[in-house]
Amino acid sequence: MLVHGIAWTPSTVLDAMTTEANRQYPLETGGALMGYLNDKSYVVTSYIGPGPNAIHSRTHFQPDYAYQEQRIADIYQHSGRRDIYLGDWHSHPNDVTPRMSSDDRRVLANIAGHRDARIDRPMMIIIAGEPSRGWVPGIWCGQISPRLLWFPRLDVHDLELRIFD
Repeated sequence: MLVHGIAWTPSTVLDAMTTEANRQYPLETGGALMGYLNDKSYVVTSYIGPGPNAIHSRTHFQPDYAYQEQRIADIYQHSGRRDIYLGDWHSHPNDVTPRMSSDDRRVLANIAGHRDARIDRPMMIIIAGEPSRGWVPGIWCGQISPRLLWFPRLDVHDLELRIFD
């Protein structure tokens, strides 16, 4: 595994994500990640849940965008404009190991190419598992690479997850 950076994440954020995944199981759930970038390191400071109008199914999750946009703005303001939107997180119920689907890659490419997201190298955390055996996190970042003759492509890289208290 070639690692292209580190994602520092508090245990409280991972605990909150697994609590939300347990609550919605066997349906997918997710949300957004907030924090800041420091060279090649992501520092996650908080997470945002799915929102009250999110859509959950066994193989798909769609956040409540209005809720998330408001929470992102609130966290940004309350952090003194330090904490920005870093990317998304979601669950893959009943999977043994976290892995990105083609839909996940498409979402990461959309985030990286969306100017309003204000991040050209967004991250994604996927937690795979179920309540009885626990959840395993996987973490990636993506960046759009221009090509001369073809459509731009998304380069996806593994991140090393470091958990702190």
